[in-house]
Parts: sequence; structure tokens; C-alpha cells
Amino acid sequence: MSIRTIVISPGRYGYGVLGHEMKNGLIAHLDIDVLAHQAQDWDLVLFTSPPKLVYMGRERRPDFVWYSQWETTRMLDDWLAPLNNCGMVFTASTFSRDVLKASGVTTKMVLVPHGVSDALRYVERDRVSPFTFMAMGRTFGGRKGVAKTLRCFLKLKDRGELGESRLLIKLGKLPFKTVQFGGKTRDDVEIIAEKVDFGTLAGLYGKADAFVYPSHGEGYGLEPLEAMATGACALVTNWSGMTDYIRDDVCIPLPYKLGNFPSPPYDGCGEMAFVDEDVLQEKMVWCYEHQEQVREMGRAASEYVCSEWRWDKAIRIAADALIEHAASIYS
Repeated sequence: MSIRTIVISPGRYGYGVLGHEMKNGLIAHLDIDVLAHQAQDWDLVLFTSPPKLVYMGRERRPDFVWYSQWETTRMLDDWLAPLNNCGMVFTASTFSRDVLKASGVTTKMVLVPHGVSDALRYVERDRVSPFTFMAMGRTFGGRKGVAKTLRCFLKLKDRGELGESRLLIKLGKLPFKTVQFGGKTRDDVEIIAEKVDFGTLAGLYGKADAFVYPSHGEGYGLEPLEAMATGACALVTNWSGMTDYIRDDVCIPLPYKLGNFPSPPYDGCGEMAFVDEDVLQEKMVWCYEHQEQVREMGRAASEYVCSEWRWDKAIRIAADALIEHAASIYS
């Protein structure tokens, strides 16, 4: 008997990507029947989104499964009721699982990691082009440290410590697409500030020699893993969800200090990581001065990620857990 499952996911970013991969992956399993959102008769509903009471009121719903993660040391208080009233919780990293548990979640939790698309493969870097750093996030001033990366890059370039290197920045929509410094437009910084298809994004990853990601915190942190799959050497904050896949032989872990993050929804809600700019500059200079070693680390990173962190493994874990859970509530 197939388990009739609805997968509901909002938006394009983060949870939206997760929902897309979960839905398409589960369709491939004959023991999971993925229904349209409008279906009126189901066995389970899988929400890949932040938990909201609006979906379930305050009643117990064993047929609901939430796939959620968190980025600070303490979960938002209004997440607790939905998570404790559902039948099962999927979460992507040991960090998120431990934070949810410490925040009072008592529902059964299953660790379902994220993965990278089969379309992401190793890309040989062009040694004729300047050494390229890449940063990525939705905004300059957000959680993923894009502004910090840009500041460090500009300081190092103006001190002559990064030679002819360049910085590629992938963001969401912005009112500008160039960087000016000292009244002049920088030709060593390229900003891509619009939605792109996955093939284009994969091509951007493939241009990066070093992927710089001094994030304040991640429930998982998929972007560095995707960049690593193409052969980029990732500089990654050694904290939160990313520690499940960080290895110092295939990437560069960044040390950090914990502190309070000043912006919603994280202000007043636990602590997050802060990477010192002097340390980040030191690591970026090391990458520029050791380009062949960086490329070898990127090649090793691609082999590691493409063998260990594909979506098919995550989908199989999720499918098995959904089947077992449905059996427990409908037997």
C-alpha cells in the first residue's frame, strides 16, 4: 500500500529548495504516493517550512510532519506548540536537532540531511582567469556574511595582498549591481542580483576557486556544500549545521565567537557565531598565496561531497521514516 503524502513548501529559497527536492525525490519511490496540494484524502502531510499554528490550530495532528531547522542556540517560542502537536519532526543537522530538543521539542525527531543535485559535478578551473572568490546570500547585511566578505576583499585588494583576484557575489534583488569605492566603480567585484536558474547557478559555483561563507548560523548550510561539489574550496564558519559536513582536509573551517545577533528574527533568541574580520582576511590571503593547494582541496571536496552528500540518500531516509510513521498511526 502506498503512503498518500502531500508535500507543502513556501517560497523559492531555503525551504522552497528543500520542498522541491523532497517532492520530486519522493515521487520516485513507489511506496510514497505524492498528492496534489488540493487533495482532500491523505495519510500524511509533510511541511518543509517554519512551523505555524495556522495550519493546525492547537490540536494534536499525528498525520502532520514538519521538516524544520533553526540557526541560533534557542528556537523561537512560537515554534514549540506546532512541533509538539505534530506526529514527527524532520530536521537537517545534529545542531538543529539538539537546539530543538533543548528548546522543549518532545516529538520524535529524525535527522534527514540535505544533499546536492546530481547536476553538480567537478569543474576544472581556468588558470588563465584571475583567482576568484565567491560570496552568496539573499542580502548584503544578512546572516550569511556577504557584507563582511566584501569588506575584507576590498581592504585586502587596496593593500595589494590579493593581486589581480576578483570577487563574485550572488544575491537576491538589489537596486544596484556594481560596487563603488573611493568614487570609482570596482571592476574586480561582480554582483549577480537576480533570480537565476539552477544551471546558471551551477556555472557560477564553477567559476569560484574559493567560496567564502562566514555565516552567523545555519540550520544546515547548503550553499557551501553545493560549491564544494563543483570543486570550490569553501571557507566556512565552524559552527551550527555546517559542522556535519565540514572536514579540514577539504575546506577551511573558520573560528568564531558566540554573541547576540541584532536583527529579527534572531534578536533576543539565543546566540550566533561571529567570525573575526582579521581572521577571515588571513584565510583569504592564504588562499590567494596557495592557489594550487586550494584547487587540490577543491578537487578533494568535490569527490567527498558527490559521494557522500547526494539528495538520494536524504530522500531514502525520509521515505523510510514516513512509511514507518504512517504504519504506527494507521495500524
